[in-house]
Amino acid sequence: MADLEPRPRHGISFLRDLLGNGLAQSFQALAPILFTPLLTRSLKPSEYGVLGVAGALMVLVVNASSLNLDSAASRWYWGTRDEVDRRTTLVTWAWSVLLLSLGAFGFLILMRPWLTRWLFPEAAARIAYPWIAATVLSSSLSNVLAYRLRLSRRPLAVMSYSGLVAAGSISGIWFLVFHLGRGLEGFYQAMVAVGILGSAAAIITMRDLWDVRQASWVRLKEMLRYSAPLVPASLATWVINLSDRFLVQFLAGGEQVGRYHFASVLSMAVGFPVTAFLVAWAPFALSIHEKKEAPLVFRRAALVFTAVTLNLSLALALGAPLLARVMAPTAYAKALPAILLLAWCHVLMGLMQIASLGAAIAKRNDLVLKAFGLGVVFNLASTALLVPRLGAFGAALATLLSYFLLLVLIWRAANRVYPIPHDWAGVGWLFALQALFILLVVSPATGVASLGLSLAVVVFLSHVTLSCFLLRWRWYLPHLDGVQTGASQ
Repeated sequence: MADLEPRPRHGISFLRDLLGNGLAQSFQALAPILFTPLLTRSLKPSEYGVLGVAGALMVLVVNASSLNLDSAASRWYWGTRDEVDRRTTLVTWAWSVLLLSLGAFGFLILMRPWLTRWLFPEAAARIAYPWIAATVLSSSLSNVLAYRLRLSRRPLAVMSYSGLVAAGSISGIWFLVFHLGRGLEGFYQAMVAVGILGSAAAIITMRDLWDVRQASWVRLKEMLRYSAPLVPASLATWVINLSDRFLVQFLAGGEQVGRYHFASVLSMAVGFPVTAFLVAWAPFALSIHEKKEAPLVFRRAALVFTAVTLNLSLALALGAPLLARVMAPTAYAKALPAILLLAWCHVLMGLMQIASLGAAIAKRNDLVLKAFGLGVVFNLASTALLVPRLGAFGAALATLLSYFLLLVLIWRAANRVYPIPHDWAGVGWLFALQALFILLVVSPATGVASLGLSLAVVVFLSHVTLSCFLLRWRWYLPHLDGVQTGASQ
């Protein structure tokens, strides 16, 4: 076992990527969150829900139009040390993103009569729709620049760029929405303006990527063969994670969408660290997967990730009543029980990405398609069943159950082609500990943990202590004895 013990440099390398690349990605979504107290008080719940519906639509369009070429670019970039080959990959990918974004923008403009009729009944949303569509195009090259910086593993540059984007978004929202009073239209105008500035920075700083002669049809075909199976999986993830905004609107009305979006925003207290971890995780895991200690690193990463994010989830559950009073008027109080479920959804989403690592290493992403198909069917059925009865809480519960099903199915599929000895029993113990604490502190009548500050701190510190004991117990188990890993195969 001693020769398999990970070297400290692996942890240091991952922390550098986490603090630079990972957290930087989260910073770009901070602007709308920081203005939540003002948005919830200046917009009706049904108007506030437009932000959730529009966000879900944008993610759908971007996922469908990007063909998941970001994942393919990362895989080919890290698959070689030849700088010429890497440049071919990046040029091919950057031009593809630009052309696909143009197509996505054109599609949204053509579909305007139908989309505004079905998804944006609010008058303010219909006025803002052209700006909503323009965010797809304006941010495309800005996203290319951010991703290129992450690929080069330059955390300081990524942090600086993302900080500038976040500062620009905050300034634009404050000026257009609250100073000029332009409402939803001003919110998306600010997003478009920041996207244009970021795209200009991309054109200036990445001049080496705009020589189309260096693009390769052969490389594009290779990347598409890799990423094509990921497109249905990405769309299925969207269905499970975001389509419920549409279903809640159809089945329960715009006010419930607003409450559900508010619960989703608060759950990002867990979602931000999860996003940061996942952005840093993929390049790091792919860069060390051939090393003999990699299986042990992967196993311990899953345990640490689960312990940290579940402690954050409990902190959010304990602080939700106070956060809600600060962030929104009483009309949003009914969203509180859904917050913890959505926080757990983020944890399961992260574990799902960790579990799928074997398929990515083996370049067999096609194996996870069946799992996503079953997850979509289950999610749509459970959402349709639970939302009319439970509203926003039902949507959150359906999403949580769907992610759990997906985690199990994806792990089984990935494990067939590249086994990784994850300690799922240890993960289960950590979830069981959290469930026990929630049962003890949450009021059955309200679904909310209404504790005093002192008692809440005691409960949280007790949970942290016990989860550390569990983590220590599972850390040195002889998990690799007799296990054939993907690397050994």
